[in-house]
Amino acid sequence: MTLYDEIGNAIGELTDLRSSGSKKKIALCIGHNSKAQGAVGDEGISEYNFNVEFLQELIPQLSYHNYKIFERPAISNYTEQQNQMHTEIAEWGSCDIAIEFHFNAAENDQVHGHEILYLSKGGKKLAKLLDTEWDQYLTSNDRGIKQRESGNGYGFLKRGSYKSIIVEPFFASHQHNFIKNGDQREALIRSYIEFFKKL
Repeated sequence: MTLYDEIGNAIGELTDLRSSGSKKKIALCIGHNSKAQGAVGDEGISEYNFNVEFLQELIPQLSYHNYKIFERPAISNYTEQQNQMHTEIAEWGSCDIAIEFHFNAAENDQVHGHEILYLSKGGKKLAKLLDTEWDQYLTSNDRGIKQRESGNGYGFLKRGSYKSIIVEPFFASHQHNFIKNGDQREALIRSYIEFFKKL
């Protein structure tokens, strides 16, 4: 069991108790895993590590619904990673929404912006709702919501009967905006809080 598992499970249990009267069960899924950590941004911080830390900061501030953090197992086969994680989500029971947290990568530091991937009609509605909050709170340009019917991300979006989206709030070339700049990091947190309030 990783340090994330111990902290995340404790936070998840606390949040489940605090939100027991809420309407929806929302799976917060960390993109990539501890061995294949995804893109790397400023100061060598990977997608995986950034989102572990970010969700640990975010989830105690959430209410209105039941939340639990899920993580892909650190195995090499992507399909099996997704199968195992979604099996755990199914075992949690009656999940309504699943969100996988990422960030984008680009060598060109002029490339920036936020985007959200979806597959289903329900996912599209979620993507539009979150995109509206990002447009209000984030200073980066809106790259839009995008339907993903194949390729990267499809393996997450196609699983489960619940609505799902993949969130890409910024590019690694601008990751410092969300690590060093407290205002921007707080803006990202606030956008999620307001998004979950509206579900």
